Amino acid sequence: AARLAGVPHVHHVHGHTATELGRGLLKRAAAQIERLSLSRAQAIIAVSPTAAQYINHWGVPNQRIHLVANGVPGRSDLSKRRAPQGVWTLGMIALLRPRKGLEVLLQSLAILRKQAIPVQLRVIGRFESISYQQQMLKLTDELGIADFVQWRGFRSDIEAELDALDLAILPSILPEGMPMAVLEAMAAAVPTIGSRVAGITDVIRDGQNGLLVDPNDARKLAHVVSDVITGKHNWQLLSQNAVATHAEQFSDTAMAAGVAAVYRQVMKQ
Repeated sequence: AARLAGVPHVHHVHGHTATELGRGLLKRAAAQIERLSLSRAQAIIAVSPTAAQYINHWGVPNQRIHLVANGVPGRSDLSKRRAPQGVWTLGMIALLRPRKGLEVLLQSLAILRKQAIPVQLRVIGRFESISYQQQMLKLTDELGIADFVQWRGFRSDIEAELDALDLAILPSILPEGMPMAVLEAMAAAVPTIGSRVAGITDVIRDGQNGLLVDPNDARKLAHVVSDVITGKHNWQLLSQNAVATHAEQFSDTAMAAGVAAVYRQVMKQ
């Protein structure tokens, strides 16, 4: 379309197409279409360093790749959060599909409950398919944790959902682009535990503004959650550092300015 219209083409890379879209023929077709788009683009914007590396490995020279991190609005009404008391509320915000690792989080919750750790879980987001939803509901029953899981579904009042959380969890199994859920949690001063996968590691600095665990390891995830609740990790410091990291690196204004700068450069060519 850009070629026919005689206008510049900018390709904005938000993730890893080769691992995210479908399987088999669909996956290969999506990758080839993206390769074609990249080859014709005057500029490529990558939302994270790992997304930039992904594109560079496809043969796109670094001089055509511009790093502009995702950003979300700050919270003007944010009061100083205090470390929770009593029952802790864990939360996961995502389009619920196998790659997001919901099974791992449910298994971790079961481990924590067996250890008498006072936790409950809010799952925020819609399921990608009815069959996957049925699988997760069945797993919840099998693990004996149905009474400790709230299925919130798709929500437009995401700030209210974040305010109800004490810890955000994103147990992704496969690489991410730069997950907005982590940035939104940071902006809301909610400490986040994420998987050690591309995209998440571009945002979370382990032990500083959040915590990282190996993907697909329910016991380790439960162990890290327990360490936060028992005070082995400073919840208040993680919360404060998360807000500071968002303000310095991942605000919506910084993202808009970065994208606009790339467009201006392209228009001058």
